[in-house]
Amino acid sequence: NLKSPPSNEEDDPRNSSAAQSIVLKISNHRFAPEYTHQCFDNEWIPGYQPYHLNDNYHESHNYHSGCNFELEVEITFSPSCDICSVEINTRRKRESMVDTRNPKKLRE
Repeated sequence: NLKSPPSNEEDDPRNSSAAQSIVLKISNHRFAPEYTHQCFDNEWIPGYQPYHLNDNYHESHNYHSGCNFELEVEITFSPSCDICSVEINTRRKRESMVDTRNPKKLRE
């Protein structure tokens, strides 16, 4: 079953918790995956929140209050894309502040 596209800007898949945890690199370009819902239910990786959150709220950020760890995954592809390396970094969750503009959103 295919999910319907986001109904508003807040649900932009590039802002999901999972998308912000993963960085794809090829040559000198860095980007986040867009369709993480195909790999991760609710677009988040259970138990983890991203190392770095952008300023755009996404529904998947509601799960961050129950996370104990932060995650950063960097996948680097060779120019031909036939080889890749994967670096996974985790750390204990840092003390977060509540975003006063949106109390549901946690900030770094």
